[in-house]
Amino acid sequence: MIDSRPLDARTLLVVLDGAADRMDALRVQRTVLSAVRKGLICAIVDLTAATQVQPGMLGVLLRARRQLLMIGGTLAVVTSAPAAELFGVAGADDLLARTATVDEARAAVARADEEDGAEEG
Repeated sequence: MIDSRPLDARTLLVVLDGAADRMDALRVQRTVLSAVRKGLICAIVDLTAATQVQPGMLGVLLRARRQLLMIGGTLAVVTSAPAAELFGVAGADDLLARTATVDEARAAVARADEEDGAEEG
């Protein structure tokens, strides 16, 4: 199951519960793209309640992150397990901003936003 809601004017929270299969990965992708059209350019994907994550989810998250970075946004993943363990891919932690809680992810998104602002100014 996927639930999503805006956290603020720029940030979307997407929560996955249960087994995350290929169809869920596509739903996450559509949800993030729909949010971008509404001006939300930062996304937090909470996988803490996901019991199983199929490999396609990593590809979707990496594509979404790349697209968000191109428009000045970012993507963070919330999971208690290392991303490499969750996705079964060595180096996944280096590719995705991973935090243990949604609050930590919000802080990471805010820091990324501040760093982008400092680079522009």
